[in-house]
Amino acid sequence: MRPLEGVRDLRERRMLSQQELADRAGVSLFTVQRIERGEGSVRPKTGRAVAGALGVGVEALLGKAQAPLWPEFEDPVGPIDDYAAATAAAKISGASEWAEGLAAEWRREEAEVAVLSKYRTFEMSCTVVMLYQQFWEALETLQSHAGGKGLNPNPATWEPESKRRLFESGSSIRTLAGLYERIRESGEAKEEEEVRKFAAQLDTFIAELDYEKAG
Repeated sequence: MRPLEGVRDLRERRMLSQQELADRAGVSLFTVQRIERGEGSVRPKTGRAVAGALGVGVEALLGKAQAPLWPEFEDPVGPIDDYAAATAAAKISGASEWAEGLAAEWRREEAEVAVLSKYRTFEMSCTVVMLYQQFWEALETLQSHAGGKGLNPNPATWEPESKRRLFESGSSIRTLAGLYERIRESGEAKEEEEVRKFAAQLDTFIAELDYEKAG
């Protein structure tokens, strides 16, 4: 989670000392001092605790573009929509890891086998379609989560960490689709057109995400 804003102002309006706020939130005095100085990121659990101690939702301490649109699973006690969003976030991260693992496996097969079987290419196309659908359904849940908090559901406006994870997951699935296209050498699988369509949609999404990969 990005640095919290306005903590000192809210604390003073509630006539609390830094130590009193720390005690209410269950964090150290150093943590409160660090948050008020805007030093570094804040763990989601800590952000919620400090906001709760001040009597506000954590969204009130974040700029709209810095809203917590990638909820973590830690301490998933709260509104069901938050838990659903955390589940969706985990699905997107999982899809990225799965796609990367499959890409490595498929590249190995491509190097070892001259022509993959029709069954294998069909299986590949189904996997790409399934991962794409999982990604898109989870993204829609996150967008609904954002809208429910009164925030912009457009991922391009989300905070950098959320955009990074979406970028990496979308790129991994897109790479898988590209690899499938390259190594498919036989058979007529109707999913081929779906893979191309989804790949084009991912290209558009990644471009509109407006995320510049560091390094």
